Amino acid sequence: MNDVVTDVAARLRGAGIAALLPDGARHDPWPDVDVLVPRTQWSAARAALAVGAGWRFELGGLGLWRLTGTVSYGWDDGTIVHLHRGVPAAPLPSRALRRLEHQLWAGARPADGGWLEPDPESRVAYVASQAARPGFAYERQRWAARIAVEDDAVAPRDRSWQSRVWSAAGWLQREVRPRRLATPLKTVLSQSPLLDRSPARCRFGGVDLVVGSRVFKPRSVTETLLDAVRRDVEGLDAPVVVEVGTGSGAIALGLASARPTAEIHAVDLFPRAVRSARRNRRRLGAARVHVYRGSLLDPVPERLSGLVDAVVANVPYVPPERRNNGWEFAPGAIGGSGADGLGLVRDLAAAARRFLRPGGSIILQMTGGQWTHFADELAELGYRDGGILGGSGADIVVGARFEERAREVAIP
Repeated sequence: MNDVVTDVAARLRGAGIAALLPDGARHDPWPDVDVLVPRTQWSAARAALAVGAGWRFELGGLGLWRLTGTVSYGWDDGTIVHLHRGVPAAPLPSRALRRLEHQLWAGARPADGGWLEPDPESRVAYVASQAARPGFAYERQRWAARIAVEDDAVAPRDRSWQSRVWSAAGWLQREVRPRRLATPLKTVLSQSPLLDRSPARCRFGGVDLVVGSRVFKPRSVTETLLDAVRRDVEGLDAPVVVEVGTGSGAIALGLASARPTAEIHAVDLFPRAVRSARRNRRRLGAARVHVYRGSLLDPVPERLSGLVDAVVANVPYVPPERRNNGWEFAPGAIGGSGADGLGLVRDLAAAARRFLRPGGSIILQMTGGQWTHFADELAELGYRDGGILGGSGADIVVGARFEERAREVAIP
C-alpha cells in the first residue's frame, strides 16, 4: 500500500471506523482502492476524510450521485479511494447483496496497515458479484482476471435473477436516450461516478470548488499555471488579469483568493463551464471576478485595451497524436486545432496584444515539443521569451512578455 492509502486507514481508524478491503490486502489494488465501511458509519467516514486528507477531488457526494452510496476520492499521485456504504449492488437495491455484506463483515480479520480483510470464501463471492455487475469501475476484464488468479476455490459464474437484471442494466447503459439523460443514468446504474462526467468537489489553489458535470476538473499542472501568474503580478498593487478557458473558474478564483485587490476577467466558450464558474464565484464571494461566455478574448470589455497585466490561458492545445477517445464529455475542450494543436493558442497570442500593457505577460499551457517552435512565433509577434515556468509530465507552463515595440506590428 502507498502512503495515501496508509493515511486513509489511519484517519478511519482514528475516527473509530472499521474499514474493510474487500480485495484483501495482499492483492495490492492500488491505484484504485475499494473500501467498505458499515452503513451506520458512512457519514462519519466521509467526515474523517473531509479535512486534511489531501485529496484533489471528491466524486459521488453531489446531486443524483448521492443515491449511489459510493464516494470516490482522488489524489495527485493517481490514487483513487472508492468509499462504499456496504457492498455495491446497483442497479439492484443495496439489500440485494445484504447477505454477502453480512458474510464479509462476519469473517473479517485484521490485516497489515490497520485494515480488515474478508475470509477467502467471502472474498471470492465478492469478486464474482462485482464481475457480474455492469459499469465503468468494475470492468469485466479486471474482475475476470482476478477470478482466474484467485488461489482459493472459485465460485461458478452467477446465473441468478440478479445476474439477469444486471445484464438488462448493461443494455440500458448502451441504448438509453435522450443523450442528456444518458450520463447520469449510466452512472447511477453502475454506481461509479467518473471524473469528468460527474459533479465533483475539487481543491485547487487554496479554494474549494464545486465543478459541474461534464466540466473539466482542474489538475495539478493547472495549479502550476496559477502559481506562474501569481508570481508574475506579485509586485502590482491592483493587477488586471484575463483568464481564457476558465472552466470552473479555478485559476481566476484561486488568484482572487490570494490577491483580493486584483481585477480578474474570466472567459469560457462552453455554457456548462460558465455556469459552474459563476456558481463558484457566488459561493466564494469573489466580487472582483467577472465571468463571460465567448471565444478567446472576444467578450473582454474594450475598455481594458492596453491595461491588462497578464493573460493566462489553458485553451485546447493537445496535438492530434495525443488525443483520446475518452474526451467526448466536452468536445473541443482538450484537443487542439490545427496540425500541431496550437491553432487556438496562436489566435490568442495575436489577439492578446490589443489588451496587454507594454511589459504585460502571456502565460500558457502546452507540451514541451510544441514550445520549441512556438517560442519563435511569439518573438515574431513582439513577445520576449520568458521560458518554461513549470509543468507536469509532458505538459508545461510557459511565459512571454509583450514589448512596447510590438505595437508597431499590425494588430487586428
